[in-house]
Amino acid sequence: MKHLLFAPLRHPVLAVLLIAVVAALAASVLRDQLIEPEMMGAVCRSGTPPWWCGGRSAIITINGAGVYGYAALALALVSLVLKGRWQRWGVVAVITAAGFGGAGLFLYNAYLSASGLLVAVLSATRHEQTTQLEPDLAQPRQREQD
Repeated sequence: MKHLLFAPLRHPVLAVLLIAVVAALAASVLRDQLIEPEMMGAVCRSGTPPWWCGGRSAIITINGAGVYGYAALALALVSLVLKGRWQRWGVVAVITAAGFGGAGLFLYNAYLSASGLLVAVLSATRHEQTTQLEPDLAQPRQREQD
């Protein structure tokens, strides 16, 4: 049975890497526009901070705890374990791990995020091999003619 998420793709590994790159670019913009500018910190420390300062401080706290790296590594390891009828959730875990891994590379969680991204790519390779090895059940089999 082909995986619904990877079925239209010829190379799931490239899809996982593309997701990681998009997440890394989004995280880079988030870091450069919201987290690092001193002006943003000064505005949030003022007497009446704007509504978005709570979200900014939550993102900074999450970065300090290494959540992106831990999530990428945990989801990638889960995707390696899920087999059989649960394998579709493994594909979802690979895609999510790639997103967390790519974002974590730019949000100060490089070691764990890179490890999670590497395991996600290896897991996507495994999913790519299983989708190529399994016959497509939607197509009827042709009988060999003598």
